[in-house]
Amino acid sequence: MANILTIDDSPEMLEVTAHFLRLDGHNPLCFTDGASAVQAAVARPPDVVVCDINMSDLDGFGVLAALRGNQGTADVPFIFLSSHDDSDRYRKALKGGADDYITKPVSRKTLAAAIESCLERCQATALAKTASHQMATTSGSDTIATDALAVLTRQTHDHLQGAAA
Repeated sequence: MANILTIDDSPEMLEVTAHFLRLDGHNPLCFTDGASAVQAAVARPPDVVVCDINMSDLDGFGVLAALRGNQGTADVPFIFLSSHDDSDRYRKALKGGADDYITKPVSRKTLAAAIESCLERCQATALAKTASHQMATTSGSDTIATDALAVLTRQTHDHLQGAAA
């Protein structure tokens, strides 16, 4: 069960998203405004963030920037939900550090796939960092660890660029 920070200023959409998450065994942490959600995430980082873009106080891009700018939440996977299906907004989201961009109305299947993909990438990154650390510690060579981390970073970047295209 993953803790999913869910942010949407529409109570109806928030409830639908939370319902999908519960059905898939996750624990939704629901907020209707970006500022409160950022405070909660900084206090206790979630496993994934699912966030609307258009909100009145702090929009989704502001939430993303705040979380990416905080050491404790910088690596938390971030999925945008948006009623806008335009490539400029999509590219801005990925350039800002979002992991995925889903247009509304969202299906349970699409949301579940996006979350699982984010969780799998996090797990793979954590394993790679652990392996790199172990290699550096046991071999005494920082070069091997640095090279392994560089390959993983390049593969992740290439994957995200492919998704943006």
